[in-house]
Parts: sequence; C-alpha cells; structure tokens
Amino acid sequence: MQRQSPSTRCWGQSQTNRAAPRRISGQPYEKEKTMASSDQLLNLLSRHIGKGNGIGVKQLAEQLGTPERHVRTLVSDLRDEGHAICGTPKHGYYIAATSEELTQTCEFLRNRAMHSLGLEAKLRRIPLPDLLGQLHLPT
Repeated sequence: MQRQSPSTRCWGQSQTNRAAPRRISGQPYEKEKTMASSDQLLNLLSRHIGKGNGIGVKQLAEQLGTPERHVRTLVSDLRDEGHAICGTPKHGYYIAATSEELTQTCEFLRNRAMHSLGLEAKLRRIPLPDLLGQLHLPT
C-alpha cells in the first residue's frame, strides 16, 4: 500500500492541485480581512448622522474589510472616548443627531445591561439587589 503524505490524507489529492476556494459575491477571503482603525470607522460613520441613516454592522464590516466583531470593538472604543455613537439592532449604527437619539441609545444600553444582570442573578439564585451590593435597611 502506498503511503500518503499528510497533505493528501484528508483530501485524497495534493493541496497544490485543489481548486482555490470561491468567493461569495465580492466578499474578501477571511484571511484578507484587516483590522480597521477607530478613525476609519469614525470617518465612515460621519456619513451616517441620525437614526434614519443608520448602517448595520455587516455593511460596516464589509466596507472596512474587517470582521464584524472588530467593528463592535471599535464602536465600544469610540464610545469610551466620548463619541456619540448610537445603535440598535433595528436601526444600525449612527452618530446622534439629537439629544433624544443619544438618550434613546443610553436607555437601550441600560436595559440590555439590566437584562444581563437579571440573568446573572437568576443563575446565581440570588436577588438582583444582592448581586449589585445594595445595602438593606431595616424596616
């Protein structure tokens, strides 16, 4: 029996003889994706002012040529720096045009955080105030 090299054991053919993987409608190969900078994201978001002009994370990732997870990290970094980056699953990401949009985003983030804390309290089987370290006053 002829012994196969490690490169042919799984595929039954040489790695060099295999056809190159096909691209899906203009999407770059995963290995071609780069890590965009927060400045690049901010520049792109400057064209998306106001809730009605939001852009989804998938489109941002495609335009920046970077993974969606990295876009979310950059959004978080920009928010940490004080940029008024708003976003919801329904409207996508955008820069706040009004104080109301910023307030709505803050409420969305607070509700999401409280939901996560509520889940943690249930998993730990303790009341939410105990999880948050609130003091109990005698009644």
